[in-house]
Amino acid sequence: MKTNKDSQFARSPLGGKKSASVTLRVTDEQKFDMDRRAHELGMSTSEWLEKLSAVALYGIDHVIKSERSRTEMVCGLFDTKTGGQE
Repeated sequence: MKTNKDSQFARSPLGGKKSASVTLRVTDEQKFDMDRRAHELGMSTSEWLEKLSAVALYGIDHVIKSERSRTEMVCGLFDTKTGGQE
């Protein structure tokens, strides 16, 4: 059962505090290819793997919508009264 304390610190599955870690064993070649691909996209391997897992878990539409909403909030374009809907 969730307590008030749990909901007080609830975080979105995308973004939010990142304190958990995951360990994955791969070949040296896979590690090299992951590092290379992430670098090509201008992000760290950790960021790249986080995006891949978010898309696998929540779907690309949800990930894009979530990132768009966060960007709109930063730019002052997000209306909190309508949830971004006009």
